[in-house]
Amino acid sequence: MADQEYAALQTDALIELYIIDLSKVSVYPNPQEKLYITNGLDKDRSNLEYDGNEYTPVPVESEGFEINSTGAMPRPTITIGNVDSGFNDLLKAYGNLLGAELTRYQVFYEYLDGKDKGGIGAYKAKDVWTINRKVVHNKTQIKFELKNPLDLENVLVPKGQFTRKCEHTYRVWDVGTQSFIQGSCPYTDETHTFDELGNKCSKQNDVCGKRYTDCAIRFNAVDKKAPVQGLFFPLIPKF
Repeated sequence: MADQEYAALQTDALIELYIIDLSKVSVYPNPQEKLYITNGLDKDRSNLEYDGNEYTPVPVESEGFEINSTGAMPRPTITIGNVDSGFNDLLKAYGNLLGAELTRYQVFYEYLDGKDKGGIGAYKAKDVWTINRKVVHNKTQIKFELKNPLDLENVLVPKGQFTRKCEHTYRVWDVGTQSFIQGSCPYTDETHTFDELGNKCSKQNDVCGKRYTDCAIRFNAVDKKAPVQGLFFPLIPKF
């Protein structure tokens, strides 16, 4: 953050704070497994604090929270700087953060802890989202698509279906070892790799979109009669 950006932190400055609840995707859930991040430091270059929690400064940007003219639920995105590839281990340990809960606070500077009106937990806005999918992952940044927890995919009322994405944890490419770290998904073929949209890609960009079609193009790439080994929940019967 440039010096002029530090100077811009006046009492009326609106700060965005983010909490990523890792307990939602942990093998052994712990309520304390939370990541507190924000885009910058205080005027004296110390970490910002709010509601008793200290926020780690990382490059982070978010957009797309507004509801569009059609009334459809937004699918905002958050982009986090992958400084020194520091987030890679986190993604490996927590299944690319898919399903993790993300809370965004918008707080005026004067209400941060230690400021003129701090210590009362006041905020301008608070919204809670679920990390839906990873859109971009490279050496400099990681971009996630978010969705509203009430945004139930493929739900039609009253006659319809409710399908869930595959529950398997998909493998992750390790840049350091130049090999895959295998998840719970049984797919191990390294000659057929695809991105989240089902397009052929390099090993580094191999990401599963968690849909049935994503499983099918992988398991049927060599043998079209091979069983699709996704972990899907049954459809809710029509009524």
